[in-house]
Amino acid sequence: MVDSPTEREQGEQFLKKWAHEHDLEDATRIVDDSGNVERAIKREAQSATLIMLGATERGLLSRLISDSLHMQVINEVDAGVILSERPHDRSFTQRLIGRGRRNQ
Repeated sequence: MVDSPTEREQGEQFLKKWAHEHDLEDATRIVDDSGNVERAIKREAQSATLIMLGATERGLLSRLISDSLHMQVINEVDAGVILSERPHDRSFTQRLIGRGRRNQ
C-alpha cells in the first residue's frame, strides 16, 4: 500500500528488490494506491492462498494490539497470512509501544 498513485513506482521497486533479496521473485507483488487497506487486502486475498502483510512505520506488535493495522481483516480472508516488519535494534518493549529508533 502506498499513499498515492505518485508513489506506486517507488513501492513496486521496493517490493521487486525485496523479493529478489529473499528469493521470492516468482511471488505476485501488489502495490495498492486506493487508500483503503482493508478493501485492498480482501480483494487480493480472494485469489490467493497466502498473503504477506508488512509494517514499516510503527512496530507490528503495537499495531496488532491497537488494531491500527486493520488486522481484523485477516480473520475475514480465506488465505494464510504472514505478518512481518523490518529488522531493527529496538527492544521488545519499544516494539510493543511503537517507539524508539528503527533501522532504515
